[in-house]
Amino acid sequence: MSAWQDGFYVAYLTGKAGQGLAILAFKKGRITGADMAGVLFDGEYSDLSSGNIGISLSVRTPPNVTLIQGGTSGLEGLHTKLDFEIPADFSSQPFIRINGPRGPINTKLVKLRDLDD
Repeated sequence: MSAWQDGFYVAYLTGKAGQGLAILAFKKGRITGADMAGVLFDGEYSDLSSGNIGISLSVRTPPNVTLIQGGTSGLEGLHTKLDFEIPADFSSQPFIRINGPRGPINTKLVKLRDLDD
């Protein structure tokens, strides 16, 4: 992800059991964000030789949260590590499919603004 793509994003999320959204900041290879259920996102991104963007993301879900993939996060919450790739032209894609341990999530990333605005 080139520097021109750094910025604030909204991620519209859809799973087999529900929908949600998260606000994410991308800056200099780092990702951080949260959603309305208190889920925290922290990770890194990098340009790959394939032309895609590699993402390594830690997802921390608080206890007893209903998951959009179905089920709940349980009494102790969940910590999930996701490693995936997205196309460099992700903003022109109708959605990005992310396969996680609880099932797939379709994600649409929309840039809200640059960080310097």
